Amino acid sequence: MQYTTVFEIGFKTFPWSGVLHPVLFILVGMFLLRFGKSKQIYQAAGIIVAILATIICLLAAVSLVPNFIELRRGFRSGNSSIVEGVVEDFHPAPP
Repeated sequence: MQYTTVFEIGFKTFPWSGVLHPVLFILVGMFLLRFGKSKQIYQAAGIIVAILATIICLLAAVSLVPNFIELRRGFRSGNSSIVEGVVEDFHPAPP
């Protein structure tokens, strides 16, 4: 019998995209700061972009990490349930 794992808590299930997307903007800001020495506006924009992206990254981490740790703690301590069986009469939600 084929089975499909619908949800599993592990290191791969952490919402990395929410935390790491701002890192791209941090890198862009650092790039502007480093190589924008010819114009001060590029350096100022680099500083602003890097600071805002860092704040967003920290806010995302503060909101996502505690929730993930709580879910994982419940899973590892056995305070969770496992449901196995055949799904019947499944109707997905409309888009």
